[in-house]
Amino acid sequence: SPPDTGSASETITVTAAAVIPTVHIDLPAPGATVSGSVTVAGWAIDNASTVGTAIGSVHMLVDGVTVGTATYGVSRTDVCAAYPGRPGCPNVGYSYSLNTATLTPGSHTITVTATDSASPPDTGSASETITVTAAAVIPTVHIDLPAPGATVSGTVTVGGWAIDNASTVGTAIGGVHVLVDGVTVGTATYGVSRPDVCAAYPGRPGCPNVGY
Repeated sequence: SPPDTGSASETITVTAAAVIPTVHIDLPAPGATVSGSVTVAGWAIDNASTVGTAIGSVHMLVDGVTVGTATYGVSRTDVCAAYPGRPGCPNVGYSYSLNTATLTPGSHTITVTATDSASPPDTGSASETITVTAAAVIPTVHIDLPAPGATVSGTVTVGGWAIDNASTVGTAIGGVHVLVDGVTVGTATYGVSRPDVCAAYPGRPGCPNVGY
């Protein structure tokens, strides 16, 4: 016998898919090894496929957690030449100073999100992975003599102190050199007693003899 067919019908409403903002990260490069304060910069428009609305905000995330709001409005004429007519052009760049010293050394994912001013707003994002290393903590050097801007002649004593360092206990100072206009003119005598310095920065190797 011939097959029988049954059916059921219903009505649905189709809307256009949201076209989300386009976000690009220029700095740092993907996979970069960074430390200290790092500039995260790039651009965001709404969007690469059609002219949308203005970008309302750009946020910075690390490992999925929002850490701050980027400065949006940096001039990017190159982007607007490629995507003409986007609201905000040519000021569609963003910049954010990321303090990586608050992050544990290792791999981290940075994400930049941009939200447009449509109703309801749409959000687009870009992500990349960076490697964070501990920033080198360099010796702290202070010049006591001569005073800044002093007028001098003949033989002049250059004196002060040096420790490793003002923020943490490092290693011993190996040598102190004096330069004039960027050129080394000699090696300073290091090891002058400076108990005042060691009282302010206790436990530094060489204390109390950290003067030069």
